[in-house]
Amino acid sequence: MALGSVTVLPDARELAATRVALAASRLLEAEPESLEALRDVMVIVEQLGVLARITLQAEFPCEHDASQIESRFEWEKIVFFLTSTGIFPGLENMLIGLAELDRGRQPASLKPFTTGKGSGSRTTHEELFVHKRVVEAADRLKELCVKDAERETRLKACGTNGWTIERYREACAQAAPPFWIQADTYSYLGLDDVETLIRELIVIAKDLRDHRPRRGQAE
Repeated sequence: MALGSVTVLPDARELAATRVALAASRLLEAEPESLEALRDVMVIVEQLGVLARITLQAEFPCEHDASQIESRFEWEKIVFFLTSTGIFPGLENMLIGLAELDRGRQPASLKPFTTGKGSGSRTTHEELFVHKRVVEAADRLKELCVKDAERETRLKACGTNGWTIERYREACAQAAPPFWIQADTYSYLGLDDVETLIRELIVIAKDLRDHRPRRGQAE
């Protein structure tokens, strides 16, 4: 290299991606279960971790320290982002479980029994998934109705009402990202189809509510 020239270091993401590609190429030629194959697998896993870390740092810069309540929302966004990639099995269940703990409920996967004072029941994550769909369908119904009174009449015919829809919406908003309401989920449905969907979902929601475990009861 000539004196006075500037050394340009490769971008960290580009370097990691190159290492993954090279290891993958070698892996195709290696004997299965050989030391060489194991080495290349470890290189790929390591470099994918580097790519994930760089991406997360870029997309989700830490704006709050751990002592602030906003920090919980920051790491929830990160876990939700990783969940949406589909690469890490079980992350969605972990996110739901942590959200349930935050709402004062301990799922069977985290602890054998629900604990706490009183006998009041808690909304299960299965219910929240249904509530999310009900709200999204109701939002589509609102788009198809000319007036609010028409929407309320149609909701009543489906076995629910606007107050219940907004209660579902609030519960979903306070839960983990998988339960958050998404716009235009049912934008492809017409009036008859969306009414049928709401009617069916409300039946499921009521059945889940009737069979939800009560606090202090084994799940």
